[in-house]
Amino acid sequence: LDRNEMIGVVRGLVGAGVLITIRFIQSKIRDSDHHDLSVEEKDDSQKDSDSRNKSDEMRSSSTNWESDRRALLLSIGVVMSIEFVEWMFTQLRTRKRKTSLISASDLESTPRDIVIITTACIPWMTGTSVNALMRALFLSMRGHSVTLMVPFINADDQKLVYGDAHNVFKCESEQEVVVREWILSHLDQLFDTDESFALESPPISIVWYSAAYVPEFGSIFALGDVLDSLPSTHPRDVCILEEPEHLSWYHTGRMFTDEFEYVIGIVHTNYLAYAAEDGPAGRLKALVLFGLNQWVCRAHCHRVIKLSNAVQPLPYAVTSNVHGVRGHFLRIGRRRELEKCEFSKGVYFLGKMLWSKGYKELFELMKFYYSSKKSALKIDLYGGGPDLEPVRSYIQAHQEVFAQTYLHGRAMDHANEYLHEYRVFVNPSTSDVVCTATAEALAMGKIVVLREHPSNVFFKQFPNTKMFTTAEHFCVQIDRAMDTVPNPLTPQDRYMLSWAAATDRLYLAARAFPYRNSMDNLDILSGSFYRAVARFIVPKKFRVRQDSKKTIQDSSQADTLDQNLVEEPILIDAYVNTNAEPKPIANASKDQTELASNAGAKRELASAAK
Repeated sequence: LDRNEMIGVVRGLVGAGVLITIRFIQSKIRDSDHHDLSVEEKDDSQKDSDSRNKSDEMRSSSTNWESDRRALLLSIGVVMSIEFVEWMFTQLRTRKRKTSLISASDLESTPRDIVIITTACIPWMTGTSVNALMRALFLSMRGHSVTLMVPFINADDQKLVYGDAHNVFKCESEQEVVVREWILSHLDQLFDTDESFALESPPISIVWYSAAYVPEFGSIFALGDVLDSLPSTHPRDVCILEEPEHLSWYHTGRMFTDEFEYVIGIVHTNYLAYAAEDGPAGRLKALVLFGLNQWVCRAHCHRVIKLSNAVQPLPYAVTSNVHGVRGHFLRIGRRRELEKCEFSKGVYFLGKMLWSKGYKELFELMKFYYSSKKSALKIDLYGGGPDLEPVRSYIQAHQEVFAQTYLHGRAMDHANEYLHEYRVFVNPSTSDVVCTATAEALAMGKIVVLREHPSNVFFKQFPNTKMFTTAEHFCVQIDRAMDTVPNPLTPQDRYMLSWAAATDRLYLAARAFPYRNSMDNLDILSGSFYRAVARFIVPKKFRVRQDSKKTIQDSSQADTLDQNLVEEPILIDAYVNTNAEPKPIANASKDQTELASNAGAKRELASAAK
């Protein structure tokens, strides 16, 4: 017999022995009870002997049944305890325990192989698609080999997510062409420099995994194990999980911490805030989600980075804003400063048309402004989304308060020239983790009026930020902002807003705790237990099949684009040195290379959904 068969035999013998022992003790107790009953029967009168015997038989039968039931439950409990203990030791013995997390967390010293897994992809212009792509580009500029793993959804889901403005992608290669074309068309907007870049291909590899859109969550989830799409020959060095809790809720495949030497989770979204507003049971859902997020982050991450303290406490977490703004916004601000352009417009708000994105809070503040100032606040609102018509109806129902409110009702790129003339950007939202639009407004040299909230702590360091705590304070700050000329951004301010600084902050935040060089037993067991439970409760189409094979790409289909974006790695002073001047970006290479995913290099990839 092999080792596993021997363990099974021993386990069965132990269970059988426990059961036999319990039954033996039970029989001895039953014989003793019968002996006592027979002695009592001899002392009884003959008159009621029949009725007493009948009563004794019923009592004896009931006692036997209770004894049998207790013995059975006890036997099951003992066997299950033995099984559970054996399962724990098996997990601790077979799971891959990394023992050098401190050295593995150093992303700065040497080039690394980095896999970034995210939950959205262009043309869906959401934070987890754009920010993950920007992070991949800037890490590759530092000399790292970067692979970006993005979801591919079917035609029906594409219509729901991407809208009718985009054609349906028949395969992954078609969508990859769109992604790379978007990068090339925005390449000159990525960097804070006026130099022109003659680059044909960004040095990142793109791998697709099969996924499905879940309208109830408004999110995309992987079908099966996302790691099945990564070629088996690909190095498993560093993994960055964009939204680790989102990626792990339905994940029943291999553990990320087993596959990679070091796993970093970057938390983008305040899911608890959204859950708390979801109907009467919202608070209960938020409470359950609080524990669930802690569970999966502990199991799947060596290090968790929170963009701000607006999100819940998480294991092994540090707070650092590792996001930046595109250099195009910084160039807009610099150009207006050099040309001494004055702002000709007043206040505006830009955000997706959802009540939870700050519109509810903004309208309450505008009501107070009207009641205290006896005049309506003049403001322009930009954004499109599901709550557009309810917002429009609300404004029309309160015409006095919103007499000078202009609802444009369409989404607009913040870099659009039409928005350059606004002086003040207001954002009272408390559901954001870090608002990208706020950072973009600061980069363009505008004044921002923000609520005192953990999500806005990063912006307090800039001179053009005005914080408010109450409705009265809001009225004071908004009037003051309209009468103030924005301060010019210093080189250090521009650097702190850039993606170059965000990458430096990522290097520092990714460092493991000095006292934690390996995962402890609780982390390993919690991950294994969650995976075992999730295989029963996760919807069937998202589970990992035992006979599943690689679904999208194999090692022969995964191309690695190793063109260098710059002649040498970018070296920028650490962001903690506030007196340091940012070093210039190295000159871009002028060599023309072919786009890896144009018509001549298209790859026909098999989709698991098909």
